[in-house]
Amino acid sequence: MKGSYLAFIAVIFLVFASFFGCASREAPPPPPPPPLPEPEPDRLVPLTPYIIYRLGENDRLPEDINKYQFVLSDRIVLEREYSGRVDRIETGGRVRFEDVRSIAYITIPERTDGQGFDLNIIEGEVIVSVGFESDESYNLDFSAMTAEPFSYFYLKYDPFNDASPYGDEKGIVKYGEREYTLRYVGARPYLLIDLYYLDTVLFNPRTVEGRRVN
Repeated sequence: MKGSYLAFIAVIFLVFASFFGCASREAPPPPPPPPLPEPEPDRLVPLTPYIIYRLGENDRLPEDINKYQFVLSDRIVLEREYSGRVDRIETGGRVRFEDVRSIAYITIPERTDGQGFDLNIIEGEVIVSVGFESDESYNLDFSAMTAEPFSYFYLKYDPFNDASPYGDEKGIVKYGEREYTLRYVGARPYLLIDLYYLDTVLFNPRTVEGRRVN
């Protein structure tokens, strides 16, 4: 009976030893993942007369207007329709008259990069001309009032008198020496600039030693 008891104890000991031995050989848990990097702040801010004034304080305008990255806020479409005639004589002496109706449809998507070409101030209005194509003759004007330093530079165009607030036909805009019908949905497009602000505090400590009179 005593031998059976000792055998039972030995079996229990082997079970515990096997269990704890396997547990000790398990791989350690993986280290926690590194923290994610802080996202870069959105550096596209609306262009305002205040920004123009501040750039001008450093004598950077208007000569350097082409060095800043501008961006269109929202999608716009420029549409132009024109007609022409193609007259020809076909085989057998048959005359063919063809009236051709062409529609130019130019889309400038949201967040399209642009480059400034000109800056003018006319009767209290600041006008920035920006091109979104490689051809410098194709540009659009954006304007803001000098008396409103934090107003946006909205797209400049001649609005239709009967334009519906719910439709996308807004008015006429000049683009590449030709006039186009301007289309957009929602708020009036405006100009953004690639810029961000930093608040920096410079601490310059100094201890005064005093002056002793001899």
